Amino acid sequence: METGRNDVVQWGPQHGPHRPPHGDDSRGDMVVALLVITFGTMAIDQLAKLWAISALRGGPVELPGPIELYLTANRGIAFSIGAGSRAIAAVVGLSCALLFLVLRTQWATATPRARLASGLLVGGAFGNLVDRVGRGAVVDFIHIRSFSVFNLADIAIVVAVGLLVIALLTDEEVRSGPRPA
Repeated sequence: METGRNDVVQWGPQHGPHRPPHGDDSRGDMVVALLVITFGTMAIDQLAKLWAISALRGGPVELPGPIELYLTANRGIAFSIGAGSRAIAAVVGLSCALLFLVLRTQWATATPRARLASGLLVGGAFGNLVDRVGRGAVVDFIHIRSFSVFNLADIAIVVAVGLLVIALLTDEEVRSGPRPA
């Protein structure tokens, strides 16, 4: 049956057209989607950091409310834990690569929310990894007064974790596991 789009339509048990569940998409399209989300997140993060390095060298920029833009180099992991340790950077790098491979294998049975979260999580992790390897420290520039300084990669990671928690609590496919073939 032709739908006028590139969607796959199959005939269901009631002899009517239906769209296959999201796990039945072509594997190549799913890998491309993961790569687009992952590298799109990483690219936006890196562009923002390049802007921050250029624009904030003269000092912080006050914004209305509790936020200011303040350039800093984080040599540790979250909240500067482990500052100066090359071992931490190596562990983070290997963890990112492993996470990418695991998520890629689970992508076919993931819900759309979990897929988006996976791409954001890996893209954010890779965005910060690029800084650790290339600059020796992560560029942070968004400061919430009385809290912390962070960047867009950190935001992507936090949003991803939130989406994954929501998926675990609400998405039937995530709670019950993959559907039998």
